[in-house]
Amino acid sequence: MPRSACCLPVSSDPALVASRLAAEGIETRRWYYPPLNLHPAFADAGVAGNLEATTSISERLLGLPFHLDMDSADIGRVAETLARILDHA
Repeated sequence: MPRSACCLPVSSDPALVASRLAAEGIETRRWYYPPLNLHPAFADAGVAGNLEATTSISERLLGLPFHLDMDSADIGRVAETLARILDHA
């Protein structure tokens, strides 16, 4: 079964959701955070246009685990744990 990256926008605080998932043994990543236009390495680079949407999206995205060794039980555990956490956020 093919798998793809799972980058999920969350309506509550992504850092809080990530810490609660970590407490359940589920590692996450803050992909695209900070966005390149706000990354210190590019502080001197010019910006073309308004990047408010970029900033907004980057603040809400949470990367969930995915890899070739995940089986249906792993995927179910991540999904069920995330749903429980979001229901109580």
